[in-house]
Amino acid sequence: MFKAFAIAGFIAAFATGCSGQLSSPGVPSQTASSSISSAIVASSAPQSALFAGSIRQAGSQQAGTVVFSDTFEQDPVNFPAPGWSTLSGLFSVCQPSGKTHEYCQKSAGDASAVPNLAGSASWTDYQLDADLVHGSTAGAVSVLARMKDAGHFYALTIRSNAASSQEIWQLWKYDGRRTEFTGRGLASPVGQTIHVRLVVSGPSISAYAGQSDALNLLATISDSTYASGGIGIRSSGSTSSTFDNVTVSLAGSPHPTPSPSPSSTPPAGGVATYDGCPIFTPGDYYNADITNAAIDTHSADYLASVEAVDNTGFQDSLGIEPVNTAVNNTPLYTVHPKVSWHSFSVQYPWQQGFQIENIGDAHYVAINKDSCHLYEAYGASFNNGVFSAYDGKDYDLHQPFKIGSGVMASGLSYFAGAVRHEEIATGIHHALDIAVWQNALCNCYTAPANSGDGVPYQGAATAYELPYGAQLRLKATYDCSRWGPQSGAICTALKHYGMLMSDTDGHYGNNNKFFFVNPTDGGAWDGGDLGALNSLRFSDFDVLKLGTIKH
Repeated sequence: MFKAFAIAGFIAAFATGCSGQLSSPGVPSQTASSSISSAIVASSAPQSALFAGSIRQAGSQQAGTVVFSDTFEQDPVNFPAPGWSTLSGLFSVCQPSGKTHEYCQKSAGDASAVPNLAGSASWTDYQLDADLVHGSTAGAVSVLARMKDAGHFYALTIRSNAASSQEIWQLWKYDGRRTEFTGRGLASPVGQTIHVRLVVSGPSISAYAGQSDALNLLATISDSTYASGGIGIRSSGSTSSTFDNVTVSLAGSPHPTPSPSPSSTPPAGGVATYDGCPIFTPGDYYNADITNAAIDTHSADYLASVEAVDNTGFQDSLGIEPVNTAVNNTPLYTVHPKVSWHSFSVQYPWQQGFQIENIGDAHYVAINKDSCHLYEAYGASFNNGVFSAYDGKDYDLHQPFKIGSGVMASGLSYFAGAVRHEEIATGIHHALDIAVWQNALCNCYTAPANSGDGVPYQGAATAYELPYGAQLRLKATYDCSRWGPQSGAICTALKHYGMLMSDTDGHYGNNNKFFFVNPTDGGAWDGGDLGALNSLRFSDFDVLKLGTIKH
């Protein structure tokens, strides 16, 4: 085992200070089992004696200096690794068949989600590398950076996807609640060693994954919540997950300059556009300017019913939905419905490189930019030349939005109501879809929705349960003048185009989520900017006059 530390104000005090936080509800558990461990080393002589011959001081901490490294190679098997403090669950050194020593989760049934700490609270800009094996079809493994305590850190997580045997990644932070910046599928099967890298430099946070000699940049976001902190590892839900070759080195690159907002042409004729195509027609459900639309007489009652169940803020759902661009000669495939009561009336485009969302609902979105035709599906898969999906809908984007079943609980269009980076510079000129915490809406609907989610409202009995399809407008008096350009564009859109109750969300904390698609213009979503959305509450909105409500 080689353990190298630069002794610069390590966080031994944290181990004592957070011992009473191990059962804190501040950190969510994704599964029923979670193990956390931290390396805590002080500069005293007795502590150093524990690692005789293994600790080295870094003289001048220049860029590229390795300040922590552990391969676990000399550690005894079946014992916790020296220098690591397990805060919840159980870790021990193991030697999987045909491999060198690794650090393995050994506990089961521990629902705690307290992270692993390893490092110095004074670290600011650095690079964290590790080899991870997520050894189960449940749970997750994570590396943590700039960790302040058990409830404040950045994390890169590799977790299983119930819809496939491939893994998915998520970049997120915890500051009393979980905020997911971005995430999507990985072309890596469960059980394979993945090398991950998390680079923090100023407000820039970059995540990488792949093999140690061929890493792929997953995402770069900007967030200024944490400027310094230690590192950690986290494992939940699997006793076959392992960590190895954990290394921290000081970052050598200067703080990057954030990407400027993209320039684009404002939509003509009051219609949102994408890649030269209109998104439906002027004045329809998505494009109508509702700045002066009438408020429902019982607006306050409807909002009170939602807030009785869901009084949380709003957040982004970044980078989860890839949009595939097709042309007239893109190959078309018959879509085979996975259930007998749904059908697809047209063939869908597919070619090598097309993607299906690999986080939850397996959404497929494609636009033929030649014909301006939109294709959406959920529960989608493409295997051995066969395109299958649970349900979906296709749209002629030159025509008004057509009401019917679709990829979300309400039957509304996922893509039409998503936030698109290309719109930020000129303003968002359409209504936004919102996924509301489960059980907060009525299992009923009004136009433009076509259905509810089948999930009953869980609040106290009331005659004013908010239906799917309801349109809410942010009050004109709401002050978002200090918000950044991305959250500010959303705020303005909510005042002029509003948001539609479109779907139910029960994943990754109970915040209400707007839908985002991956930027295609070379820009990047700014998680720090978009964090302003969490200040919104339903009481900041008005419910516009509802049409006929159907059950």
